[in-house]
Amino acid sequence: MSTATISPRHTVTSRLDRAALPVEIQPAEEAGKVWLKQAGQLPILAALKNVWEITEAPDGAWPRLRMNFRATTEDGRQFRLFQDLIEGKWYRELAPSAPGQLR
Repeated sequence: MSTATISPRHTVTSRLDRAALPVEIQPAEEAGKVWLKQAGQLPILAALKNVWEITEAPDGAWPRLRMNFRATTEDGRQFRLFQDLIEGKWYRELAPSAPGQLR
């Protein structure tokens, strides 16, 4: 009996939406908070809330499946994060938002 290895259709991060920035998420000592680390910036302490929305990107976009989260910093700024459900990596959405929406 032979075995087969199944890999994601896309594995190149250069296909990542241009409106997203890779971030690292690390648990903070304070319950319900995480440290967000972006390249070239100081870590940000934020509360992370799962908005229970899984989205599928249009054909050809990467990542294909995302779990969306809302991050709220201590000074009240909000923005959307998402986790690539195929590779497990985290990203901060950079797309501009309408007034009253997440940034």
